[in-house]
Amino acid sequence: MIVTSSFLLVVRVVFANTWQLDVLAKQVCGYFRVLIFAVKNRNVRRTARKIWLVVAEVHNILSLVVVFVVFFAWVATMVFQGTDEGIVTPMSCPPSTDGCTYVGKKVMPDIYDASWHMLILLTAANFPDVMMPAYDKNRLSVIFFGFFLCFGVFFLLNVVLAVIFNNFSRNSKLSDARRQHTRVTKLQLAFDLLCHISSTDSSLHPIGGPSSSFRRAPTPVASYSAKDLWEHRHDDWFLGEPSVNEGVPWNVMERLFVQMNHYRHIGFLKRSKMRLLFDTLDADGDGVLTWVEFQSICDLLHIALTKRRARSSEIERFWPRLYASSPFQAVARCVQHKRFETAIDVLLVVNMLLVVAESLPVLNGHAISVVLELNVWERLELVFSIVYLVELGLKVIVYGVSRYWSSMKNRFDGLLTLLILAVDVYVYLPEPNHDSSIVVVKVLLVARCLRLFRLIINIEQYRVFCMTWFRLLPFAKNLIVIMFCAMYMFALLGMQCFGGLISPAVMTTRFNDSAYTQDDYMANNFNDMASGIVTLFELIIVNNWFVLAEGHVLVTSKVSRWFFIVYYVVSVTLLLNLVVASILVRVGGSIDRR
Repeated sequence: MIVTSSFLLVVRVVFANTWQLDVLAKQVCGYFRVLIFAVKNRNVRRTARKIWLVVAEVHNILSLVVVFVVFFAWVATMVFQGTDEGIVTPMSCPPSTDGCTYVGKKVMPDIYDASWHMLILLTAANFPDVMMPAYDKNRLSVIFFGFFLCFGVFFLLNVVLAVIFNNFSRNSKLSDARRQHTRVTKLQLAFDLLCHISSTDSSLHPIGGPSSSFRRAPTPVASYSAKDLWEHRHDDWFLGEPSVNEGVPWNVMERLFVQMNHYRHIGFLKRSKMRLLFDTLDADGDGVLTWVEFQSICDLLHIALTKRRARSSEIERFWPRLYASSPFQAVARCVQHKRFETAIDVLLVVNMLLVVAESLPVLNGHAISVVLELNVWERLELVFSIVYLVELGLKVIVYGVSRYWSSMKNRFDGLLTLLILAVDVYVYLPEPNHDSSIVVVKVLLVARCLRLFRLIINIEQYRVFCMTWFRLLPFAKNLIVIMFCAMYMFALLGMQCFGGLISPAVMTTRFNDSAYTQDDYMANNFNDMASGIVTLFELIIVNNWFVLAEGHVLVTSKVSRWFFIVYYVVSVTLLLNLVVASILVRVGGSIDRR
C-alpha cells in the first residue's frame, strides 16, 4: 500500500502536465490516506478484521432484507397500478403540452421507484406520506403498509441487529481467545529461555526441522537467537507444561527488566519497582519465579507502570513544621471528614435552586437583561463562587496537587470551578458592543447551570451511567474511528460525483418546487469535505435522508440513489448497529455489577 501511494505521488510529480493522470492520482490518493491510517493502526485493523468477518457471515440476513423490500415493491407495483399511488398521469394538461404537473413525487409507477420508496419506508422516514395517496382512496391499503412496517421494522431490522451483534461478539471472543493463547505461548517460550540462561537443565529442542513444532527435550541444546524466533513466530510452539522444579531467579529477572527499559514502547521501570514487582510475583517467597508465578508478569507489569504512588502534599514536603502544627491538622481533619462533602452537597442543592429561580424569566420566554449590575442574584452567585474556590484551595493544600488531581471527581469539580470563575471575571470586563454583551450574559447563565453537574455526579445512579460512558470509550472508539473513515471515503466519492452541482442558484432556478429546495437543504451538499461530512452525518440520523438523496438525484440521475443506499447499509445497518449493541451490553454489564 505504501508502494502504491509512493507510485501515485511520483505520477503526480512526473506527469504534472498530463491532465488526466494528474486528476486520477489526486482522486485516488485520498482513499489511500484512509487505508494507510487503518493499516498502521493496530486496534483499527483488528476491529476492521472483525467487521469483515461479520459481513462475511451476515450476508444471508442482509440479502433477506433485499428480497423483502423487492417483493413488497413488486406487490405494490401490481396492486396500485392505475391508481394515484402507482401511476404518473397529467392533471388538466393537453397531451402535447410539456412541463405539466404530474402526480409522481411520492408514487410507485414502476418497480424501481417502488423499491426505492419501500426502502425509505423500511427506515420509517417517509411514513405515512408514502401511504396517504392510497389510504385516501381506500382505507384497506393500510393493511399492506401496516404489515410491511410491522414485520420489517419491528422484526426484520431487529433480527439484523441481533445477528450482526452476535457475530461480532462471537468473533471478538474468538479473537481474544487466540490472543490469550498466543500470549501464554510466548510467555512460556520466554520462561524457557530465561530458565536456560540460569541453568542448562532444560531448553528447547526442534523436532523434524525448522518449520516443525517445538516441545521440551530432556537434553540441553543451544538456545535460539532472536532471528530464529522471528522466522518461526507463526509456528505452533508446543512446549509442554513447564516443570515445577524450573524457575527464574532474581538476578536473571533483574537483567530482563534492565533490558526492557531500552524499549521506547515500554514504560521505564525503576530499580525499586523491579524488586517490588519480583516480590509480588514470587508468591511463595523462595526467590525464584515458577511458571505459575511468571505467567502473571504482564498484568502486574502493566499495573506497576501505570499505578504511581501518590505524592505527599506540598505542605508536608516543603513546610513540615507547619504540616505538623495543631491548627493545620485540625483543618486537615475537617476537610477529610465526610461531613465536609455533605456540606458542599447541601450548598450545591441551594445553588441549584437559585440558578433555577434566576433562569425562570428566561425559561418563560422573557428577554434576557443585558444590564450587568451587582443585584441580589449576582451577589449570591459571587458568594457561592468564593465558597467553591475556598473548597478547591483547602483540598489542594490538604491533599496536595498530585492526590487532588488523581481523583476524577476532584478534577471535574476543580476545572468547573475555575471555568465559572473565569467567566465571572470576564463578564464584568468593559464591553462596548451590545450584541457581545448579550452573548456574554448567555455564557454566564449557561456556565452557572454547569454547576448542576457537580450535584449529578454525586448521585450514585447517575455516576454509574457516567462511569459507564467513560469505560465505553476505549471499546467503542475503534468502531467510531472506522465509521469516520467510512464517512471520509464516502465524502471523497461524493465530492467526485456531486461536487459543484448543487448551489442555491441552481436549485431555486431549476428545481424550486422540490422538497430539497423548499426545505432549504442546499447547504447539505458535497461541494467540499466539511459539507460532505456534515451531510453524511445527517444521513446517519436517517430522518429526511430521502430528501437529501432526491436533491442529488435531481442534478444527476436516479443512479445516484445507489450511493445513498450503499452508505445507509454500511454506516447505519452495520457500523451504527455495532455501536448501539456494544453500548447496550456495556450498560447492562455495569448495572448488573452494581
